Amino acid sequence: MAKSKGPGRPRGSGDRVGRGKPRKPAQFKESQSGKGRRRPNRNKKLRALIAKLTASQVTATIDGKQGEISRVQAAIMQLAGKAASGDPKAIIRFLNWIDAIEARARRRKSRRN
Repeated sequence: MAKSKGPGRPRGSGDRVGRGKPRKPAQFKESQSGKGRRRPNRNKKLRALIAKLTASQVTATIDGKQGEISRVQAAIMQLAGKAASGDPKAIIRFLNWIDAIEARARRRKSRRN
């Protein structure tokens, strides 16, 4: 008499296991395309955090007067100040940033015409 291939599975039942044919418990469930517990998507949370931080105001002293400016404006002023003081990395970053802004403006202008 032939041995069965496991409990409750008679020989020749068609449930072959091998390369590309995993055991039934190891197969993906229907309407599931991947692993169930994966790393959560944090992209949306990061975007929301960045938007919230850039929208907030900070107090800055400009020409001896205190006023509120956005964090983005403060960061730009700091980068420009470092570039003006001679920091080579800040100079490169600032000039690349200015080039990107000008290129974007040229593209917008050419679309309008």
